[in-house]
Amino acid sequence: MNVEERIIQHVLLPDILRILEEHHAQNVLVLAVGDVGAGFADWFVIAEGFTPDHLLALRDALAADLPPTHQEGGRGQDWLVLDYVDVVVHLMLPEAREFYHLEGLWGDAPSWSLETSTEKEVES
Repeated sequence: MNVEERIIQHVLLPDILRILEEHHAQNVLVLAVGDVGAGFADWFVIAEGFTPDHLLALRDALAADLPPTHQEGGRGQDWLVLDYVDVVVHLMLPEAREFYHLEGLWGDAPSWSLETSTEKEVES
């Protein structure tokens, strides 16, 4: 099963992606980090906001519909995290995303992009 099919079947991911899209998150990427041995989560969702206030609006929209088990970050910060146990959502300003480069750290993980709907297939 490819990454997109797995996302569609997941309990939370379709709703997370819908909320991010409705609130104009940019450069949304889903990484299947569980496939490469991350023992703390199966999925990362990484998305950008335009400003710190936009990050807060994205966080608040997600938390209103899908309350996380834990969240980190607040007003004026460039990286906010929402923890849904098997899904961790990273909301970042472009500069923070470039600096921390989570995509590079987890580069072996199969991925799927909301903007382009492209993916790297899970190797069987």
